[in-house]
Amino acid sequence: MTQRPEISFEWIDTNSALMEFVSYASQQDVYYMDTEFHREKTYFPQLALIQIATGNRLGVIDPVSCDATLMRPLMDGPSLCVLHAAQQDLDVLTQSVGFVPSRILDTQLCASFLGYTQPSLASLLQSLLKIVVPKGDRLTDWLRRPLTSDQLRYAASDVAYLAELSSIIFSDLEKRGRMEWAAEACEELRTRPTGPNSPDEAWLRVKDVRAFMAKLYLTRFNSVSQIQSTGNSTCRRAMETIWRSPCAQQSLLSQLG
Repeated sequence: MTQRPEISFEWIDTNSALMEFVSYASQQDVYYMDTEFHREKTYFPQLALIQIATGNRLGVIDPVSCDATLMRPLMDGPSLCVLHAAQQDLDVLTQSVGFVPSRILDTQLCASFLGYTQPSLASLLQSLLKIVVPKGDRLTDWLRRPLTSDQLRYAASDVAYLAELSSIIFSDLEKRGRMEWAAEACEELRTRPTGPNSPDEAWLRVKDVRAFMAKLYLTRFNSVSQIQSTGNSTCRRAMETIWRSPCAQQSLLSQLG
């Protein structure tokens, strides 16, 4: 495997440092981004790190200590943002700061147009660049401070090689006449609704919950009409949802005889 020099990065944890880095990055044509987040104890993921490589700099940004919305000039600008497996990054950015980059290319999505099936960043780096990146701990609490040097190096490695990797992928797409297809798919990913479902509707994702709720409400009310006429808005919303499900409708009808 290829031996690479130690990754050099800047730890950015003040607003002034972030504004200076954003000003520099905004002057570049392309920036390479990744995020780390924590979601074990909250319904919505909490943004914990933002890693950006651009020009000759790599910044690891601490959104816990500085205002991540200061990145808006960069993300609203014309520079292209390259990410890998961008969906979760877009979700957490939408939830945390309220905006996403104005232009993106996703190396995982682009690689799928070359015959790869949802390749991980590590697998692409190993197959195309002969680089083995350090393995991360899936249980890492990215919100904990201070982060260890190993954790910071791992985070930085997620963007350190994206420029070289994406150059190979994009060049291959151009040769095969598929770059336009990939770009359209990435724009569709960027603009489609992101973020988790509303907490008020999270229960609907539980298997068979609609049929169960139908039976539950029928134990409290004598008829569907009584449920629909109740002043309890939760009941009314539940009934509206239940009736979208054929299995719940069948359950209600069988209970009513």
